Amino acid sequence: MPRATAALARAPCPRERRDYRDITGDPLYDPNRHTRVQKLYWHRDGTPLFGVPVGRGGPIVRLSPVDSRGAFMRHEEGGALVVRRDVRELATSQFRFVEGAGGTETIQSVDFPDRYVAVVAGAVRLDPAATAFRRVRGATGVALQLAADPDSYLTHDQGRLAVGPPGGGRTRFLLS
Repeated sequence: MPRATAALARAPCPRERRDYRDITGDPLYDPNRHTRVQKLYWHRDGTPLFGVPVGRGGPIVRLSPVDSRGAFMRHEEGGALVVRRDVRELATSQFRFVEGAGGTETIQSVDFPDRYVAVVAGAVRLDPAATAFRRVRGATGVALQLAADPDSYLTHDQGRLAVGPPGGGRTRFLLS
């Protein structure tokens, strides 16, 4: 049976729009007005899991390691990146791929848009200084290769993220 994706389309109020600050006149008739579409996710108990209302930018994704389906990469307080099941705070597990130079991409946090997935002193965390990746597509998901070191990939290791050589489901991620 095919799976359906639920989406919510709405026109947010002007105060919600991070990229719409200079309102003149009646905001209902402002020519800059636009609609937002947001993918809906669901808790196991069937209640909706809402994320952050998102303005400008590319698509929002969640990354789930192939070797731990149903678990998602998320950030914790202090910037640590981990893999957890039953994420209740959707925004902590939402990211955006941002185009970089030479075919690379950075991975931006949606709820902290000034923070990116970065490798800092060997640790994978959210940081203002981004690490550039290359998405390597495969039959199952994508591998995230460090642009600066083609032998190093973002790797899932028992609930934490690390950098290591390519290998099986631990270096492949499903994007949803």
